[in-house]
Amino acid sequence: MECIKIIYLVLAFIAVSESAPAVPVDLVPSENVDQYAEDMKHRYYIGLECLQNTRANIQSITKSIQSPLNPTQDDKYKDFLTCSFKKQGFQASNGKMQFDHLKDFLSRYYTMNDLKVIEECKSVMAKTHGEIAFESMKCIMRKLVNLVEKGDDNNDI
Repeated sequence: MECIKIIYLVLAFIAVSESAPAVPVDLVPSENVDQYAEDMKHRYYIGLECLQNTRANIQSITKSIQSPLNPTQDDKYKDFLTCSFKKQGFQASNGKMQFDHLKDFLSRYYTMNDLKVIEECKSVMAKTHGEIAFESMKCIMRKLVNLVEKGDDNNDI
């Protein structure tokens, strides 16, 4: 389940504002973490930018990370997701999710064979870009949690 929280954290990009509590040190990107450190640092700053741009509530984001299968139903949170997804290339400007880009990123944690389970999430439909990002995130998390709980994943995390 810890792997799922890490994936959710990375996808949702928890960030802090001046008024929010500090992020634990182990969640802040560092150049020494792994071969993807620079990329993760860049994604962290995308999260900060989107947090400022959307004025999303840090508590909503934190709650969603703590409960990835039951994220906060909050429009600002959905705006935050679509902002960060678009800046990372996970969602196109027309709102369509870019599953190939998502799978490329997630392949750091799962095999491409494992990631076939998220193919079903391509059928997610919603009215707004934020809702598409939100519903896709819920679907992806549900699939990854099921994969891990069944022990069918081939990752080392």
